[in-house]
Amino acid sequence: MNWKQKLENIFEQTLRQDFSNSLGESLFNFYAQENPVLDIPKGSCLRWRNLRNYIYSFPKKPEFLLVGEAPGARGCRFSGIPFTSEKLIVKEGIPVQGMQSSQNPIPLSENTATIFWKIMKPYAHSFFVWNVVPLHPHQPNNPMKNRSPNKKEIYTFLRLLLSVIEVIRPKKVAAIGKTAYQALSDTLKIHCVYIRHPSYGGKKEFQDQILKFFASQR
Repeated sequence: MNWKQKLENIFEQTLRQDFSNSLGESLFNFYAQENPVLDIPKGSCLRWRNLRNYIYSFPKKPEFLLVGEAPGARGCRFSGIPFTSEKLIVKEGIPVQGMQSSQNPIPLSENTATIFWKIMKPYAHSFFVWNVVPLHPHQPNNPMKNRSPNKKEIYTFLRLLLSVIEVIRPKKVAAIGKTAYQALSDTLKIHCVYIRHPSYGGKKEFQDQILKFFASQR
């Protein structure tokens, strides 16, 4: 079994289940559930297929792992791929293609995802991107409003994050944002490079730091 198959199996065993009973309804598993107001029928299957497309888009095992905090409401929540929006996989020609799963009249776009791929596209096949919490943490009764994941949610998925690291065995790991850095460095004791998150005015710092990260590996 190659690394892609191993990763697919790990994700399928972990993500294709309902966590609402154990973690609450404000952590939405978009790989196994649908919101009838927001999602098209079988939207979860499309998002799972998009994630598989991402895994199998790599010509060889990536050298680096980039780790974010959690999916955003207009990005990974509907695309199934971290730091990626529906618009990017349907229209923008990034190295992985996919299908729209939202009921929005046009594919959803997310500013963070747009910034991320504008900078990262040249390096697409050299890194794999994942989140500490792979499901969408949202405000209670407001599924399109993001919130920070809590400690219980972070600890629940640390084993999954370790499994991703064990399968990919990256040369270097970069943590995008403080939550990812704390989970990797402080909790898991994994050496990683801190990268400023591109949201909330962080575009310039993110660009400078991530480009420095890749330049240092040449």
